[in-house]
Amino acid sequence: MRFLRLDLEAYGLFTGRTLLLDGEGGGLHLVTGSNEAGKSTALQAISDLLFGFGRSSSYAFLHDLPALTLSGLLANRAGERLAIRRHKRNKNPLVDLEGRPLEEGVLFPYLGGAGPEIFSGLFGLSHERLRAGGAAILAGKGEVGGALFEAGSGVVDAQRVVRGLEQECGELFVPRGKQRLLNTIRNEWQDARNRAQQAALSAEDWRERDERRRASLVRLEALRGQLEARQAELSRLERLQLQKPL
Repeated sequence: MRFLRLDLEAYGLFTGRTLLLDGEGGGLHLVTGSNEAGKSTALQAISDLLFGFGRSSSYAFLHDLPALTLSGLLANRAGERLAIRRHKRNKNPLVDLEGRPLEEGVLFPYLGGAGPEIFSGLFGLSHERLRAGGAAILAGKGEVGGALFEAGSGVVDAQRVVRGLEQECGELFVPRGKQRLLNTIRNEWQDARNRAQQAALSAEDWRERDERRRASLVRLEALRGQLEARQAELSRLERLQLQKPL
């Protein structure tokens, strides 16, 4: 998402002030000014325009709280544009430039899932947040990566989350354990694999046993032929015996 225009219609010390950000090929816009010129005010205005005003605002000193008004023109990666205006009111705070109400969902394709915490942590760093990030690094006792992650993403106490995940992993699996869930499943799988390997035949063994089976079938047919011949001979001899005189 890119801002092509930001209008501070009634916000902080500004009235009807416009920042044009649609210069040709402008990948980066640098806004400079002396202390108290309103740079932090403009940064907060972007957040309030995108995510809404809070119940109170420290930027309502020149204009009454209900009179706070911001507007802007946004563009997404597909080149689509959206013009919005936000008022500090409970009913229909977000409208288009013609005053027609807009749902907050129209901003989703432009925000990419980012919320106010992510925006302020990654895209709206202020002097205060930089100082807070430095304090987090010092408090992390050398865990710079975790501290920077917390300072940049707004996630509080990332180490506590990591410890909780490590504990959950320990309940599921330990390298030499037998009672954990994944240990039990792993042991069952290894036993099944061993049984399968023991029951399996190589191609050479299978061919040898198949040849023995075929030879046994041939021999069986020969024995059946001999049995039939001997049964026939036995029947002939029994008939002759019956004909002999006592």
